[in-house]
Amino acid sequence: MRALRYVHKLHETLREVDECGGNGTLFVILDYELVGRLREYAFTYLKYNTVDAGRGSVEVFLSDLVSRDIFNSRVRYCVAKLQEFSIPRSKHFELITRAIALHLNGSNGWGHEYKDASSVSWAFVSEMAKCFEPWYRPDDVFLLDFATEHCLCFPMSAERRWSITALGRYVLGLQPLESIIVLLATEVALSQRLQSRFVSDQLVRDLRSRDNTPLHGLPYSLRMFDVVKEDPRDIADSTYALGKATATLTPLGERVIDTLFVSGNRLRELVLVMLESETEGIRAFPQSDKYEITASFEASVLLTRDDRASIERSTDLARHGAYVDALRVLLPLIERVVNAIIQRAGLQDPGVGMAKKMCLLEANSLLSHEMASFAEIVVTRNKVAHGNIGRNDNLLLKPLFEFALGYFSRLIQEADSRLSQSAK
Repeated sequence: MRALRYVHKLHETLREVDECGGNGTLFVILDYELVGRLREYAFTYLKYNTVDAGRGSVEVFLSDLVSRDIFNSRVRYCVAKLQEFSIPRSKHFELITRAIALHLNGSNGWGHEYKDASSVSWAFVSEMAKCFEPWYRPDDVFLLDFATEHCLCFPMSAERRWSITALGRYVLGLQPLESIIVLLATEVALSQRLQSRFVSDQLVRDLRSRDNTPLHGLPYSLRMFDVVKEDPRDIADSTYALGKATATLTPLGERVIDTLFVSGNRLRELVLVMLESETEGIRAFPQSDKYEITASFEASVLLTRDDRASIERSTDLARHGAYVDALRVLLPLIERVVNAIIQRAGLQDPGVGMAKKMCLLEANSLLSHEMASFAEIVVTRNKVAHGNIGRNDNLLLKPLFEFALGYFSRLIQEADSRLSQSAK
């Protein structure tokens, strides 16, 4: 099953990024002077050399050549191959131009290059010629691009490596079905309109209504994860016009789209919690030890007996898999504790709005910037705990509950410590 293969390979990619920054040889910072020279070479070659214009790949190459992004990506594939074997940059132009010539000549070019067939340079040229084929898209590069576009990791140019995000670490902890749902929910959160790059709210509604959605132009992720396929009625109709095929949901796709439709708002808020924390420069905290969490709640002067009972109820709900209900109990406690910190410090409550309260506590050195910022993000995005519960919601929100509980423990420990110091 293609969906399972892609999810497993995406998880492998994210794990490599998390543990060692990913495969450094695939980190290509394009030399745009090189790209410009290669583009000029290709245009000149096509102008002054006879190529088989009837070959489809030549027509596609010309289309790729005038598309800046696509041609750049082809060159990037070549450079990644050359970097992998530490080929000096001074040789890149020569080898890539030979690959372009070989690609454009097709089988006719093999005789011209055959005299080099036993050389290392010939091996690179013949391999790089594939980089310009329409079908060529190496999984390792594609999955890193996919992860970057979906905010699962981000490039660190100075170190020539990638770094995993809170969202990427969250996806890494999910099962395949939940991974697909969250990835498509991320597309919805990032998409503001109907488009061919990412899934949108409107497209989710169209697919759910079985509204003869055209297959052509749908985001690739829907086919990548086996959410849609060509309507079998179109396949059976030999007179059906090419490019007019409509999409139909697979059984897996029906579950995914139904979850996105029913739980779309909750999933979008969940994604935004993690994206906004990344924007604020806040990285996911390492999971605290359960004993340490329990001890922090028992020792805190900020919690009342009712608060401790609520925490116990929240963790009990989580133990039984009811993570949405557990968050419904836990998230309001964060705001209540923030109010308790302000009161115990003898500060004037700035009124409604978590942002004002966080600024007040940070300005008075009662909370660090990291703690203050994430409290604001979590509480203002607490729609994750609102509304009806979809059938996949509890599994999807398990990592968020564990993260929020660990954060709550850290918040209480830091506030207790700073209040104690300020009282001396």
